[in-house]
Amino acid sequence: MKGYLNEYALTAGLLLLCMAVAHAVYGEMVVFNDLRFMSFDRALFATIYLPWHQISLVLLLSAIGLVISSFKREYKPIQYFVLFVTISNLAIFLVTILRNSGKALFFQAWPQVFFFLILVLLIVLGQRKKEANR
Repeated sequence: MKGYLNEYALTAGLLLLCMAVAHAVYGEMVVFNDLRFMSFDRALFATIYLPWHQISLVLLLSAIGLVISSFKREYKPIQYFVLFVTISNLAIFLVTILRNSGKALFFQAWPQVFFFLILVLLIVLGQRKKEANR
């Protein structure tokens, strides 16, 4: 029996793993390092800090799911779930930026949008490849 490998899902999982690490490290080294020295309510700091790292964890778990599903055909539903979460997060991100910050912040955040669009493309291509292999 020939081994199964979905290169698109594997690539998407590895990209998402890099994004999860970058998100957590960037948050600690840039965002929260600056916020620690500002004088404002510590509860407000926690309300920013906690969701930031919850998102990092969701990215990490999604990456692990994609990598696992790239080797096991029976884990295909994981890819659909990660695709749903990714598109949902991207939509919320874009709506929030465009509603509240205008186009200036969008152009500042374009690398993030670009990587998430690449991620969506890779997952969709992986889904199409899996269907073609059946």
